[in-house]
Amino acid sequence: MSNEVWEKVADFLQELRCSDMQRTGLVHLDNCIVEKEKMKLSKAQYVKCLDNISAQEQKIIEEYVMRLQQVAFEEQQEAYCQGIVDTLQIMSGLQLIPMNENIQKLIKKLQ
Repeated sequence: MSNEVWEKVADFLQELRCSDMQRTGLVHLDNCIVEKEKMKLSKAQYVKCLDNISAQEQKIIEEYVMRLQQVAFEEQQEAYCQGIVDTLQIMSGLQLIPMNENIQKLIKKLQ
C-alpha cells in the first residue's frame, strides 16, 4: 500500500509544475520575464524572414525551432525533478523525513 502512495506522490509532483499556473507559490524569475519580452520582438522578425525563404527551408527551420522548444521543455522538467530530489535528500539529511526504501524508490523514479 505505501508503495502505491509514494508512486502517486511521485506522479503528482511530476505533474504539479504544469497544472495550476495561478497558485500562490509559483516562481517567476525576472530574467525569464525579460527574455519572454525579447522573444516577442524576435518572433516578428522571425515570421518576416520566413516569408522570404522557400517552403522547404521554412519547414527545416520550423522543425528546428520545434526541437529547440521540446528540448527546453524537457530540460525544465529535469530541473524541476532535480529540485524535488534535492529537497527530499536535504529533508532526509536534516532528519525531517526518514530515508527509507519508499523515499529511495521515489528518488529513483524521479531520476
